[in-house]
Amino acid sequence: MKRLKNILSVCSLALGLLFTQQTAGQYEISRSVIASGGGEMSSADYKVIGTVGQPAIGMIGSANYLSGIGFWYTVKMCTPGLLGDVNGDESVNSTDALVMLSFDVGLPLPEPYLERIAIGFGDINTDGLTGSTDALILLTWEIGFPVPYPVGQPVCLPDNLPPAPRASVGKPGGEETLTAAAAPAAGQIFTGQKLEVPVIVNLADSPYKLGSYTATLEWDPAILQLEKYSGGATEGFSDPVVNDAGAGNGKLRLAHAYPYGARGAVNIFNLQFAVIGKAGSDIRVSLSFSAMAAAESFTDLLPGLKVAEDNAPLMVEALPEAFGVENYPNPFNPVTHIRYALPVPAKVKIEVFNLLGQRVITLVNEHKPAGYHVVDFDASQLASGMYYYRFQAGDPSVGSGQGFQQVNKMLLVK
Repeated sequence: MKRLKNILSVCSLALGLLFTQQTAGQYEISRSVIASGGGEMSSADYKVIGTVGQPAIGMIGSANYLSGIGFWYTVKMCTPGLLGDVNGDESVNSTDALVMLSFDVGLPLPEPYLERIAIGFGDINTDGLTGSTDALILLTWEIGFPVPYPVGQPVCLPDNLPPAPRASVGKPGGEETLTAAAAPAAGQIFTGQKLEVPVIVNLADSPYKLGSYTATLEWDPAILQLEKYSGGATEGFSDPVVNDAGAGNGKLRLAHAYPYGARGAVNIFNLQFAVIGKAGSDIRVSLSFSAMAAAESFTDLLPGLKVAEDNAPLMVEALPEAFGVENYPNPFNPVTHIRYALPVPAKVKIEVFNLLGQRVITLVNEHKPAGYHVVDFDASQLASGMYYYRFQAGDPSVGSGQGFQQVNKMLLVK
């Protein structure tokens, strides 16, 4: 050690640091810096704590052996802390994951949090970003599962260092292994109706479990008016972080992480719209993902993701102009479809009778929205012959006598 201090007592070149026996004690060097000859040495071989006259932590940027006389060091300043501690409270936990998800969707954060994210304390997988994948890794680590990253470990991160090489955790093959869609159930859509739109990520043909995602949903606010939204019905995906500041302009951004993951068809989000567009308008809800990772392995799922195309959107249709009902096919065996039209929302009752006037079954007895509807009548347990069905429709809110009734006959032939 005495020899080392003697070597460090040599003055540095311009812009270097002055090392003397008095200042050398401020520096911790992880391995011997004594070399047998000249040449540049790797900065990865050294660790420096403190700088001349300052208690902050620094890292050696370069080290050169100068003609057997001494060494010239260039020290880069860095900020100490724990990897994953984005709120600066000297601990790493789910609060930091929440900050990461909030940052990922663009929610406002305190300036100190943004500064630590900019330095890189949230970039756990060292891909140059802070987002839902990093939050997934952190939460997985917090509950005690192994992760291939040094979460919670002391680091000293300079602002100007490039990201470290990303850990190799594998990627899915070239062919699509999972799909995603944000689309209402098939059916007719009319102005004024409520439209439920589930967001589904389907991993049924994938070996992975969905662990985290960052998604954007967009729509035309002149056609669809967002009334409410909720997290997914799949366990673990019910409470995403959502930025709805742009909802009035037809945009939501959301992110979530669940370390246990989910297989199969994963319902990650649900929306409810009021259809305000005119007949002929396209119903489009665009879905895109900027991040998606598998639970446990943290595999990047984006290369294998195929989002359902919206090149064949549902159309807003014109409402029926009058009440009406018919069935097809007729004659039938053993199932016929009864289709009815409602120009306004109405209480609907459909009953089937035999030739003796005995009621066979009540097919519908509930309030229905305006539009076209279909109900099936299965007569597989009945004898061949003529049957009648009575269709009644009326809106109780507009008073008595404001309804519609029609009786039609149908022939079951076996």
